[in-house]
Amino acid sequence: DDNGDEKELSASEKAKKKKQAEEAYAMLEDGTDIETVAEEFGFDPDECAYTAGKTAEEDQDEYYDEAFENAAFSLKEGEYSKVTECADGYYIIQMVTEENEDETAAAMEEAQSAAEDELFTPMLEEMEEKYEITVNEENWDKISMSADIAFKTEEESEEEESTEIIAEEDTSVEEEAE
Repeated sequence: DDNGDEKELSASEKAKKKKQAEEAYAMLEDGTDIETVAEEFGFDPDECAYTAGKTAEEDQDEYYDEAFENAAFSLKEGEYSKVTECADGYYIIQMVTEENEDETAAAMEEAQSAAEDELFTPMLEEMEEKYEITVNEENWDKISMSADIAFKTEEESEEEESTEIIAEEDTSVEEEAE
C-alpha cells in the first residue's frame, strides 16, 4: 500500500495487477526498453534491478520464491520471462548477463584454494608423520605465498621422473657408443 505495508489483494485487484504485468510484457515484446516500461507503470527502474546467481540452497535469497528462480534461470542472455506469478506479486524478468565476473572470479579462487588444500594437506600430513616440525614464528610471518605456486599431481610427478631417467639412460648409451 502507500505506506509500504503488505496487504492481501482482492481477486479483482489481483486480476488488475496481472493484466498490467501482461501489458508491460507486451510492450517489451514490441521492443520498448525495460526502463521505459518500468516508468510507464510507476516503478523506478533502478529499484527493479536484482542480481542473482545460482548458489548453494542454504545461501539462496529467501525473498524470491521457486517460481521466480525457475523463470530467471531458464532464460538466455537478453531474454525476458513471460509474466511470472510469485507469492508476493507478478514479475517480468530479464536475463541481462549469464556471467557475473565478480562471482565467477570468487568461485574460481575458492576452487583453486580447495584444490591446493586437497593436494597440500596430504603432503603436509605425511611430512608431519616423518619429521619433527618446529616453526620459528618470527621467520614464518615473513613468508608470503604466491598464487603462482603450481602443485603437480602424483601422476605428473611420476611422468616427469620417468622422462628424466630416460634422458639419463640415453646420454649414457651415447657415451658408450663413442
